[in-house]
Amino acid sequence: MNALLNFFLLLLLPLCLVNGTENEPSCPAMNGESLRYTIRSRKNVTSHRIVSVDLQKNSVRIKGDNATTDVEMDVAHTYLQCGGTERIMLSTMATTMELKSSAMREDYELFPGLGFYKLHTIGKDWPTARSICVQEGGHLMVINSDAEAEVVKTLFSRKPKFSGTWDQINVFVGISDDLKEGQYMAVTGEPLDKTGYSRWGSGEPDGKTNQNYVIVREDGLLRDALNEAVLGFICEQ
Repeated sequence: MNALLNFFLLLLLPLCLVNGTENEPSCPAMNGESLRYTIRSRKNVTSHRIVSVDLQKNSVRIKGDNATTDVEMDVAHTYLQCGGTERIMLSTMATTMELKSSAMREDYELFPGLGFYKLHTIGKDWPTARSICVQEGGHLMVINSDAEAEVVKTLFSRKPKFSGTWDQINVFVGISDDLKEGQYMAVTGEPLDKTGYSRWGSGEPDGKTNQNYVIVREDGLLRDALNEAVLGFICEQ
């Protein structure tokens, strides 16, 4: 169910820094130095929260929220000095649009700060695995960090038993070079080198034209697999 949330926050912080007193008369409006910066937050197709602060040029990636929220926040920062008192005024107004997802499934496991994942233990070929993840409201897992690679290791540490495949130590992830040989792309449309994680196993990828689909081993390292391979796979929401 979609919900619209609009909130407005006005924050006024008077800071008496030099011999200021509460009884001192208020100052008239002054043309002091002012600084304005914008904070923007968005959630990308890989379920990561991207927060940028223009002034400080900080970027934060957050996972694990099953809501889609876009935030526009303007912050005005004004410095005033009057009668021996220095004041800093901050005023902030933020508007968010929140769209709750109704597709979240109970069979997905939350890894706090990262996201929701499901390990499929019935072997499928890569295109079928990709289709199943989409049908479940997600996509084949795209590893975006060392922390997310630990999710893979945790899932394997539980000693899962795979059926319909002989391979018990590798699963499909959402990376392939089936569109252009050697150009590995995520199912989310990003090149592999832009996903935040591209740790290959020794000698991988080996460049064979009949190995278009990427797998992750129980050690968290990537490898390419034969096109006809049938493996377990991890879906992500």
